[in-house]
Amino acid sequence: MRRVLKFTGFLFLLLLVYQFVVIYLEDSHVVEYKITSDGLEFNIKEEYRKNSYLSGYFINVKNGNNDFVFYLDNKYNKQKKVVKDIKYLKKDDYFCVYPVPMKEDLNIDILCSKDNKLYDAQYVINEGVDLSSLVNNLEKYSLYKSSNKTTSYTNTLFYKNNLAPKEIVVMYKYKNMFVYNKETDKVNNIELFDSDLYDNKLSAYTDGYYFTPVKNGADIGSYIIVNMVDGKKREIYLDDHMSYNSYNLGVVDNKLYVFDLTNKVEYEFRTDSSYKVVGTVKSGFKAYVNGKWEKVSVTEFTDKNIKFSTNLDINKKYDQIYDAKSFYYIIRDKKVYKIYKNDLNVEIYLGTITNNNDIFANNDKLYYIDNGYLYKFDKYGNKKIAYDNELKYNKENMVYAFINNKS
Repeated sequence: MRRVLKFTGFLFLLLLVYQFVVIYLEDSHVVEYKITSDGLEFNIKEEYRKNSYLSGYFINVKNGNNDFVFYLDNKYNKQKKVVKDIKYLKKDDYFCVYPVPMKEDLNIDILCSKDNKLYDAQYVINEGVDLSSLVNNLEKYSLYKSSNKTTSYTNTLFYKNNLAPKEIVVMYKYKNMFVYNKETDKVNNIELFDSDLYDNKLSAYTDGYYFTPVKNGADIGSYIIVNMVDGKKREIYLDDHMSYNSYNLGVVDNKLYVFDLTNKVEYEFRTDSSYKVVGTVKSGFKAYVNGKWEKVSVTEFTDKNIKFSTNLDINKKYDQIYDAKSFYYIIRDKKVYKIYKNDLNVEIYLGTITNNNDIFANNDKLYYIDNGYLYKFDKYGNKKIAYDNELKYNKENMVYAFINNKS
């Protein structure tokens, strides 16, 4: 009898180990289930996806003709059925829904449906619809309101009350840079050069780091790298001088790639203060296209000045499109929409922006420059987060913002 019990226990242990291994190695799953809330039944379709830059759940919530899409970060070790409840509110012809996850996640949207169109809650609130009875149970209603309160540092202004808890904003000031960290509520003044450098075309921002060349006449002998979280500055010295007649190819996996047009050399710069030559006329050159490295001829760089790119296969009309990790921002006639990557047919209307140029996306947020202001567009609305008069005249690599997810 003891042997039978031991053998049964051993089999049970093997089953647990097997289930753990299957879940750990799983890159995707799809499950469907129902949730009843206050008399309404919701059909839930939960799709887990994992790749090199994303690990989370796309959630489809359906009630009658109302079809909502959401995204949850993976805080559940790839568990299934991670939505435990649905909160909803019907107000002024809007039907607003929030999927309650197993663990608190303030990144989840509150979405509203009207006439078979989806809207973010911030747009509906700005239209004068009172959603406080729903929002106050989930997060602070005041987060959806802009703040005019600023903190000043010389002639640069940061609207710190409009920043997220771990948001960092960077201002380039020609020979130094100001880095405001919301978490520490401090501004780092980081000296870069002995004199002003107005041409900032070869500078670049990656995930928490800033790269900029040290110019010496027509040559570059080194690169400065700044950790924008702790303010530490280091220098990368080149074995052979690089021509300033160069251009940035792009950033891949937090590495900056630059092509020297004069000497026909392709460089890779890393955040650990190292670099290497990855392309020469003798060894050949490479380009990052649609998620893959491809061999290319030197004329692609010298004659066409190509940059690393990803073509997004989306059957939508748009003026600009930006990849914001779990979804795409689409801009048409200065109107902003987002489309989640699990359902490219469903648009969520966010509102309008004042300028559809000088834009970048980062950490599910859209940033743009207009009339000297840096704006942030996210689930809480369209808000000013910084100001510098120089941004009226010079915008190239002058300002950056990101969420510090590493602390």
